[in-house]
Amino acid sequence: MRVLVIVAFWAVTILVCGQAIFRNSVTKGIAAFVACAMCYWGASGFAGSFISRRDDNGGFFDLADFGVVCALLVVAGVVLIVWSDFSINVFGIHIPVCLGRCSARSPLSLSFG
Repeated sequence: MRVLVIVAFWAVTILVCGQAIFRNSVTKGIAAFVACAMCYWGASGFAGSFISRRDDNGGFFDLADFGVVCALLVVAGVVLIVWSDFSINVFGIHIPVCLGRCSARSPLSLSFG
């Protein structure tokens, strides 16, 4: 069942990033794909180490060290996708990926497009 979810995630990711590469910008599409890969590696690496720590009876510090590296991967992925200003068009509706990012003009207002 896990494999089916992973294959579905990557199929949707490749389709969306491929659409961005062919219709909008190569840089935005590649940046979004790399950001998704970084977030996936960070989250799956942490989950895998958490499961193996429970099975191997590992210590807290073993998980904490690897957790920091995985958290940095996820943060770097989110920063990359915010930097690339990636957005998705679904049936003609423009959906920005980072809905809650602040506008450059006014740091307290939200920019939705």
